[in-house]
Amino acid sequence: MVMQLSPVSRPPYPHTGQGHDRRRRARRGARARANLWRLEATFGTAVLLVATIALTTWPSATPARPLPAGLALVHSGLAMADPFETSVPDRQLLDHYVFNGSAAPGVGWVTATEHGLDVGVRSHAGWAGWFAVTLPAAGPDVVWHALMSRPSAPVDSGVGEAVLAVQSASTQRNGTINYVVVSALSSRGKSTWQVGSAHGYLADAVTERLWQEPLRAHTPATEPVTIRTDGHRSLTVWFGDRVVYSSDHLHMNDPAPFQAYLEVQGRDIGYVSNFKNFWVADAAPLVVRGVQPGARAELDTGHGVVTAHADSGGQVALPIPAPELVGTGTLTVVDRSGVRRFRDLHYAGGDELQVTAR
Repeated sequence: MVMQLSPVSRPPYPHTGQGHDRRRRARRGARARANLWRLEATFGTAVLLVATIALTTWPSATPARPLPAGLALVHSGLAMADPFETSVPDRQLLDHYVFNGSAAPGVGWVTATEHGLDVGVRSHAGWAGWFAVTLPAAGPDVVWHALMSRPSAPVDSGVGEAVLAVQSASTQRNGTINYVVVSALSSRGKSTWQVGSAHGYLADAVTERLWQEPLRAHTPATEPVTIRTDGHRSLTVWFGDRVVYSSDHLHMNDPAPFQAYLEVQGRDIGYVSNFKNFWVADAAPLVVRGVQPGARAELDTGHGVVTAHADSGGQVALPIPAPELVGTGTLTVVDRSGVRRFRDLHYAGGDELQVTAR
C-alpha cells in the first residue's frame, strides 16, 4: 500500500517574528558556535509532527531473504532493511517512507541511486530541512543502523547538517516531539559529529547535546551509525564497532514504537545527506534449532566470529554485537556427525533458524 501525505502548506515554525529575532541574536553571541546544533535541531523538529500525524497504519516492511539449503526461517528478527544500492523511483520509496520538511516547494528532494539515498535541500535563504520518515514503526527492543554521510568538503559559508533521528511514533497521538539524534554538522570550514536527546511539544522541542566530537577541519564525512534505545533511560550509539556514547540514566520520555528520520538541514546553502545500508533488527541473539545437544555453532559475520554451544534441547543462541546484527555470513555447525557450513546466510538479530538437513 502506498500511503502519502495529502497536500499541506508549510507548517508553522518558531523561526518567525520575535522568536526568529531572538534566535538570530543568540547565534550572533559568544555562545553561537556551541549552541548552533541545539538551535538548528530545535528548528528541524517542527516538521516532524506533520508526517507522523498523518500515519495511522504501517505496512509491513519485513524483507524477504533467501536462505542456504538446509535452513528454514522460523521467525524473522528483521524489521526494516533498505541497502539503498540501486536506483529506485519515488513511488516505490513511498511504500515505506513519507517525504516532508520545512523546505519550500521544490527546495527539498529525495533520490535513491546506486550510491545511496540522497536527502537534500537546494540553495535557499535561512534554514530549511527535508526528511524521509519510515512508515513502519519498531521497538523498543531493536537496533537502528545506517551508513550516514555528509559531503566530504566542510561548509565555508552557511551551515549544513546530516541527521539520523529515532523518534517516538506517539507524536501522532499526543503531539510530543521526543527523539534521539545523531548529527553531522558542518560550518565555517569545520565539522563535528554529535549525539543528542530532544523533548518538546508540537514545534517546541529542545535538544540536549549528550556527546560531541571536537569541531575540526578533518572530521570523517561518513560513519556507520548504530543506535539502541528504550526511549526512557537507556541510549547507546556506536560508530562502527566503537561505542561513542552510552547511558542508562537518562530521562527521555520517548515511548516505543519508534520511527526513523533520514534527514538534511541547511542554512543559506544547498546541502545533501546520504544514507546506505539502513536496517532495523531485534536486539536479540540469532537462534539455531535442530542441532545435536552440545554442538558448537559459529557465525562468521565478516567482522568477527561469534561462537556458542547448543543446550540440551538442541538450540543454540549466538549473541551478535549490535553493529553487526544484520549482515551476510557463514554459519558453521560442528557436532558428532561432522561439520556443516551454511554460506551466504543473510542473517539478522532475533532470527530463529531451523536446521532441516543432516
